[in-house]
Amino acid sequence: MFFQRILKLSVALAATCFLSFSLTQSSKGASHDAQPSGGGCLSCHQKIGDKSVDLFRRSTHAKADISCASCHGGDPFATEKARAHTGRFVASPRPEQVINLCGSCHNTQLEMFRGSRHFPEHKGQARIDCAQCHGAHTVGAPSESFSIAYLCAGCHGLEYLPELPESFKSLMALSDEVQGRMRELRESNRPISDDVMRLRREIRRSISEIVHPTDSQGGPGKVPAILRHGEEFKRAVEREKNSDRRKGD
Repeated sequence: MFFQRILKLSVALAATCFLSFSLTQSSKGASHDAQPSGGGCLSCHQKIGDKSVDLFRRSTHAKADISCASCHGGDPFATEKARAHTGRFVASPRPEQVINLCGSCHNTQLEMFRGSRHFPEHKGQARIDCAQCHGAHTVGAPSESFSIAYLCAGCHGLEYLPELPESFKSLMALSDEVQGRMRELRESNRPISDDVMRLRREIRRSISEIVHPTDSQGGPGKVPAILRHGEEFKRAVEREKNSDRRKGD
């Protein structure tokens, strides 16, 4: 009898340890699309013709192996809708949820944004959220027709908000041009040099430090420095194009 009890306790302990390990791995899997073949969010939504699947596949988040469950919650291993949409599943996050969710990874940007004019302290809530500027499923891969300069002008310069300073407009125009040049390089299957990528990262980081805290004046000397980096970036892209032409000759 004593040995039977010991055996039962050992089996129960082993089962508990296995369950704990499985839950831990599932939780880790919620941060990545380590889903069984034929199952998971993407395969189910592909079957019902959800266009967001193709948008997501091109995004920075997909390339970084961040799964649907990382933002929406639920069970990414489930093959049935009822089970997939359990737990802390959120189909359409509210603006404040979007901000907190994005800020859980991008905490530096969140801190700047919460101190900005887009998040007035007296209201305690945001005028806009991250997805309105960056997109939800298309993060890092906006459509060819997207323009950040046009987006900003959709509010600024209308009835209630003053027009943005010319220096700020020049930064938004540069951001659009950088996005377009990078798209051209990728679509032409050209190898992108480390120099081009370095300049792109520097430009994006510098613009981010102005846009997220809504520093519309850009601070003394900031805007000219970013624009100079922009000219360097364009020259680096042209060098790559000319190099390809010489190889073709």
